[in-house]
Amino acid sequence: YGQEVAPADIAKLVQELDDSLFLDSPRFQEEVRKTLQRYLGAPLRPTAHADVSYPGDPEKLRENIAAFFTGEDGPGALAEKPSAPVDNVRGLILPHIDLRVGGATYAHGYKALLEQSQADLIVVLGVAHRAAGSGLFFVSSKDYATPLGPARTQRGIAQRLQAAAGVEPAVAEYAHKDEFSIEFQAVLLTALLGEKAGREFEVVPILCGPPDAYFEQKTNPAHADEFVRFSDALRTELDKSKRRWCLMASVDLSHVGPKFGHATNMTNKLLLPVERADRRMLANVEKLDPDAFYFEFTRTDPPNSRHVDAVMAVLLMLSAGKGVFKKARLLHYDQMLEFPTKSAVTFASMAFDQ
Repeated sequence: YGQEVAPADIAKLVQELDDSLFLDSPRFQEEVRKTLQRYLGAPLRPTAHADVSYPGDPEKLRENIAAFFTGEDGPGALAEKPSAPVDNVRGLILPHIDLRVGGATYAHGYKALLEQSQADLIVVLGVAHRAAGSGLFFVSSKDYATPLGPARTQRGIAQRLQAAAGVEPAVAEYAHKDEFSIEFQAVLLTALLGEKAGREFEVVPILCGPPDAYFEQKTNPAHADEFVRFSDALRTELDKSKRRWCLMASVDLSHVGPKFGHATNMTNKLLLPVERADRRMLANVEKLDPDAFYFEFTRTDPPNSRHVDAVMAVLLMLSAGKGVFKKARLLHYDQMLEFPTKSAVTFASMAFDQ
């Protein structure tokens, strides 16, 4: 505006920015160090998305989750205390989309877990959307807080897998701090498996990194040494545990539209070919064929043009479950079209039977 700016005003602005932690200064670095120490020193990973993606009030949360089953496209109400007379389901693919959006799809998967699985050890394979570094797998040994009480982590298994992943423990733990893909499952497991079914259970929270480096190298991560070592370590832990276990991939499918870097505005009509591509990809998962599943992402230019974030978690699930999984079945498929951004996310639930 052509006005002279006094040095004192500049100094005041700099001080205000520093006080508000907007500058990479010694003050900021000290606050980062304290924040990291506080988080790493706590045995409990606090909720990060309560009252945003789901109600923080326990009663409202229970009501919302019950409505997932009885609402449109839901699988129907659960029994007062659901039980599993059979123990067939050893794996699940579930969404990690906002609980306000994907309720019916979550419900179809959790109904299979409650009624067709006796699992009391749940390995949750989430997606590391914002993890630092180039690690493949980020394992936490913390319990996950929820509005209904904590989802307890099997610390022995988690700590051994954290070591097997080769990621610095502080980096692995901090990757979970604000990540939602495991938090949503912790909330639902506590509400449904814990409260509703009255089953004691433990979780092993694992975030899976992106496959981008493998796309660039034109290699399949499922055959990479670092992937195979971790997958073998996970399977060894499951076998040694003598527990009834279930592998749960908490993933979404296609992310399409301007919000995700595409030039095309998505419409309901344009989502039809997206669904066809998704179902072709899921058909290879139903065949328990990890190579064919991965090929679906490399056949486009650039690879994974639909930004499917399920790649690493599903590959790890198929690898660790090899020989146990005998068949897979699609339970529910859905799409969320976000009209303001003309963008969409697709998601599904699947069950893997022994």
